[in-house]
Amino acid sequence: MSYRKVERNIFDERFRVLTTYKKIIETELKYAFYDNRRVSIIRFDLHIPKLCRGQDNPLTQSTGLMKKFFGSLVSKLKVSYLIDDVYRTQCLRYAWVKEFGENSEVEHYHICLFMDQDKFGFIGDSEYTSRLRKNKKVKKKSLKTCIFEAWASVFGLSANLILSSVHFTKKPVHWISSRDYEEANEVYKIAVKRLMYLAKPETKCWRGDGLKSIGTGCMTIKKSIRPRTVSIKD
Repeated sequence: MSYRKVERNIFDERFRVLTTYKKIIETELKYAFYDNRRVSIIRFDLHIPKLCRGQDNPLTQSTGLMKKFFGSLVSKLKVSYLIDDVYRTQCLRYAWVKEFGENSEVEHYHICLFMDQDKFGFIGDSEYTSRLRKNKKVKKKSLKTCIFEAWASVFGLSANLILSSVHFTKKPVHWISSRDYEEANEVYKIAVKRLMYLAKPETKCWRGDGLKSIGTGCMTIKKSIRPRTVSIKD
């Protein structure tokens, strides 16, 4: 199977897409509906913090940055976001691609999360980028804050030092329901158009078999609790 094969992008004629990448990403979207009737597609980019760049920095040479990031994110969502019990198991399904800047050799990652819209319909404000929560202790952290903190934890830094290394798109959240999941539907077209940006061939890293430049996965954040049974006595 060739990871460099490209095809026409029917959702955006401005650029082509890598066939294998396209199939992998579309499959993750399909799997998201196995768990949820309504899905939030959340897009953002992660860059290596300036403090950690350099050939001699072991952190930038690690092949497990994404594994560390998603592991940390799940932990923070469980402890700081999904505080209450849930009646439907909540999962973090994701897809990522690694690229290199056109004018530099610094890697960055395009991330897409597929999550339950009922629980993760918004990324919220962050105490690191908004004055709304300044000097106020908040029990429940926003999804945006959890993302900042998870990326910072990968490098052993405080979140305040990596804010410029996390870039959210202009419209970071896109909603799509199971009834919209068909190619002729406009909501579906818009959603897939945004996802196909991850499949563009430009600035991809071709080292080895290509698999190191894309990854997917699904991690359980919190399992549902069984509804209580009520016994009725005569």
